[in-house]
Amino acid sequence: MMDFADRLKLAMAGPPEVKPAELARACGIKQPSVSDWLNRRTKQINGANLLAASELLNVNPWWLADGRGPMRPAIPQREVNEIVGLLQRMDEGVRRIAIAQIKALADLNSENLNSAPAENATERDTVASSTYALNVSEQRQRLKSTLDTGVNRAGKRHKSGGG
Repeated sequence: MMDFADRLKLAMAGPPEVKPAELARACGIKQPSVSDWLNRRTKQINGANLLAASELLNVNPWWLADGRGPMRPAIPQREVNEIVGLLQRMDEGVRRIAIAQIKALADLNSENLNSAPAENATERDTVASSTYALNVSEQRQRLKSTLDTGVNRAGKRHKSGGG
């Protein structure tokens, strides 16, 4: 069974490869402390360093700490944080619209990936990207229409000047 040092070495191997000095900088510690982790001289890592290391290495902190769960999250934590930040900046009505659009895109993506005839993953990704590109303008138009409808219902002037 892998211990903390083994999991840390595996995560640092990448991709992308992370050097001990980079990990030390991300955790706000000196490089010898990282060497101690890697050489099993220190068998535990404190919570703040665990979270900083897992974010830099894009690994699940539970996996890094004790091997629980998958090594890498399905969605990188940086992306999750970015999405949450964007949603928090929206008012409730716009947030609901954004979530509905994300659900529609996820459904569309699932349908197209499952029906895409492909010989391999690269071809399937190309087909999915092409299909997605064809639907982006339609999704944008739906969002614009929904937003315009919401603005009109709120009693504000439509950008066309009417109203």
